[in-house]
Amino acid sequence: MNPIIDISNIEFQYSGAEKPTLNIQQFQIQKGEKIFLFGPSGGGKSTLLEILAGILVPQKGQVSILGQNLNQLSSVERDQFRAGHLGYIFQSFNLIPYLNVRENIELPLHLSPLRRSRLGDNLTQKKEFHHIVTALGIDHLIEKKVTELSVGQAQRVAVARALYGKPELILADEPTSSLDHDHREKFIHLLFRICEESKTTVLFVSHDRSLEKMFDRSVKLSEINQVGQS
Repeated sequence: MNPIIDISNIEFQYSGAEKPTLNIQQFQIQKGEKIFLFGPSGGGKSTLLEILAGILVPQKGQVSILGQNLNQLSSVERDQFRAGHLGYIFQSFNLIPYLNVRENIELPLHLSPLRRSRLGDNLTQKKEFHHIVTALGIDHLIEKKVTELSVGQAQRVAVARALYGKPELILADEPTSSLDHDHREKFIHLLFRICEESKTTVLFVSHDRSLEKMFDRSVKLSEINQVGQS
């Protein structure tokens, strides 16, 4: 079985930095896995996610997602690939403030014909929308302004947006950092339940190791990143 994520010999260094942020020889994730990636703040976790999403391009090495070598794509093609195949949950959620909850969740279908076609006709799209917002407990908020949401509500809207259109891969960048421990675990259980329905792979980044027991596998960034190793 081909891995859904396969990176080899990548090196990434920010402009003006004295040394690389990442130097990873090999890292793979199989379809359907739920992976917990941990490490301290500032250690390069978010940088790795942005490389996997095609937002950043490493100076060396190869990044393959779903069998597609991102190095071979133009900037526009990487944007299209990300919109069609990946759901990204940002730490700060990145909801669009001038759109309401419904409009934020529906945004991926407007950006990606592939995400839209995956759900079929309008009726099927509406059924999937209802299923996701009901499962996340935000069905009563869909016409609400996102600026009026609590942190927990905004988090669930961000998850609904990432999941709508059945992307094959979810990248989650410390999305539970503003929640207390009980709510973090409930949130992750909910995320997993929805992802399992569509066999979506999850790469969840955090510095909070109390959550790692919930995942199929945990990976310490410093064990795969050779920067700083002697």
